[in-house]
Amino acid sequence: MLPDDCVFVVLGPEAKGGVQEVNDALVAALKAQNRPFFYLQTHGAVRKFIRNNWPLSRQYVSIASLNFGVYNFFFQKSVFVLHGYPYRRHLSFFKYWVNVLGHALFGAFSNKVVAVSNLTKYVWENHIGLRVDSVIYNPYPVGVEDASRTVASFKINGDNSGIRNLVYVGRVVASKNLGQMLHAVDQLRQSSSYRINFHIVGTGKELASFQARFNHPDNIFYGFVDTEKKYKVFAGADAFISLNEGEPFGLTSLEAASFGLNCILATHGGHNEFVKRDRIFLVNDIKNISQISRQIEAALCNRKYESAVQHPSTHEPVHVLSRYISLFHEDFVGN
Repeated sequence: MLPDDCVFVVLGPEAKGGVQEVNDALVAALKAQNRPFFYLQTHGAVRKFIRNNWPLSRQYVSIASLNFGVYNFFFQKSVFVLHGYPYRRHLSFFKYWVNVLGHALFGAFSNKVVAVSNLTKYVWENHIGLRVDSVIYNPYPVGVEDASRTVASFKINGDNSGIRNLVYVGRVVASKNLGQMLHAVDQLRQSSSYRINFHIVGTGKELASFQARFNHPDNIFYGFVDTEKKYKVFAGADAFISLNEGEPFGLTSLEAASFGLNCILATHGGHNEFVKRDRIFLVNDIKNISQISRQIEAALCNRKYESAVQHPSTHEPVHVLSRYISLFHEDFVGN
């Protein structure tokens, strides 16, 4: 284990999103174990910390991802976390290679490089050539375990109201294949004997466009919501859908699985490493509206209600923190 006086310095980001949720969970675990730490979420705060503590002693261990990875250069002990990889189809040639080279540079001068899934590790090592020291799955976001336990028996007797609830959580942009999902739901509505409420939680630059194009009373666009509201939507849902091909991890899929939801997901993605086999409904061709529609129907009509949802310890924040601590076990033994 690390010495008691070892101090974790968790770097960024300030912006809302999956990386912040992961960092929040790590910080919660540090608090639970009464370990000293700094949580620096802005570039200004990081630079001030480095100036005030320069030269940085060996007791500080930084954890950073791409946007804050440059600061690992100043720490004697550092972890660079690969939360994903760049998608060439979504980026210009220039932005793609800036992203790749940034990861390569920050990974090179960090002591340890961690990938959040085996898929992420495979892509970086075999297609880009960046070393990865370990795979450490992301933790449950703060509050998800308690929230899902509270509602575990919410629908234990099933839903006889003739309504099925499907939920998507993520950025409202075409690159997430949200248009295909909405078209598939529209297609299913034409033949289903039940009403389908499609809850779209999240915001993005194309939110207004999607609202206008798919103006149906049962398509419910929430925009950005706080964590409590998001978990209430999960609690009332029958199935979750996300069709981002090659999703590096899928934090929203982890949240959905925590609520015991059936998950309609793309065939290739990090979610395959943690969503239970009897809960996953895979879509091979995310451009095929009929195939998506069939999988949505299967997921909505084969909902299994549980009195208690099991939460694997693999994703518990304290367990994940222990994996990060173990990265440096050999470095500190005998020192």
